[in-house]
Amino acid sequence: MTFCLTQIFKANKTKETRELPWITASSNGAIGKKVAKAAGAVVLGGTAFALSNKDVRSNHFDYLIIDEAAQFSLVDALAVSGIAQNMILFGDPQQLPQVVQATHLGGLENSALGHYMGEHDILPKDMGYFVEVTRRLHPKINEPVSWLSHENKLNSHPDTDKHVIKGIAPGLYKVPINHAGNSTFSDQEVTTVMELVEKHIAEVGPEEILIVAPFNAQVNAIRKALDQAGHEEVAVGTVDKFQGQEGLVVIYSYASSSSQDAPRGLGFLLERNRMNVAISRAKSVCYLIYSTNLPKAVFSSLEDVRGISRLAGLLGMAKEVS
Repeated sequence: MTFCLTQIFKANKTKETRELPWITASSNGAIGKKVAKAAGAVVLGGTAFALSNKDVRSNHFDYLIIDEAAQFSLVDALAVSGIAQNMILFGDPQQLPQVVQATHLGGLENSALGHYMGEHDILPKDMGYFVEVTRRLHPKINEPVSWLSHENKLNSHPDTDKHVIKGIAPGLYKVPINHAGNSTFSDQEVTTVMELVEKHIAEVGPEEILIVAPFNAQVNAIRKALDQAGHEEVAVGTVDKFQGQEGLVVIYSYASSSSQDAPRGLGFLLERNRMNVAISRAKSVCYLIYSTNLPKAVFSSLEDVRGISRLAGLLGMAKEVS
């Protein structure tokens, strides 16, 4: 089935002045009424709020397709589910979840995809389709990502062999530093971050370097050092900022000296999805900068044990920096 542009509808959220290749209206209600008058098959795009409009819901569709379903709350999915006969969920369950400010009981804080998948790390064949090929990750950087989050079943597309940097083999690298007493900020790790930036920036350019840290204090310290060195175009931020982005080089600075120094505990610092998102931004090389005391954890929960096990597994797969 093919669609002409006169069968595609979307409400404008702002005063759009440029010409758009689909039918628009000034409000969700108005677009719902236009859809009702259309002949033949139609495609309607909108947010959960738009699809909950009474005029939009007066139309009934064959399929509701939810993109980034791992960040689409179960509450929103329930709210819009009545608009279609079938629901298709697209997304990566190992990404960071949607930020939810409200409190929901009975598991409603979960995402639509997370609720559907339950305890499965990847989607079983009898529940749907697992897209097992990445077009971002070089095979050597994909290995730890696939081990960490995808049951070793994620494979790299052949074209990713082109994601290489002159002078360094693709893959995960560990950069241990001996420091103590640091909580959300480590000047020793800031210094190492800057050394790695200087090592690669001439070869790959500032737009291909992403620097990630778990805490705003470390992000701010690195930002200041980058600006003072004239590297204003190099991006630095928390994991949440970089979800969906990519670069040839990713530098991850853990900052905390030990499990006791981590202000939000190892459950946050070594959360699987957080580390997965950070490492999988890299197309070729990812550096893990960490305190030598961090793996020597004092456990306070089962999740702490899991976190250290993940870190130990990644460090075991990582190469030494020459």
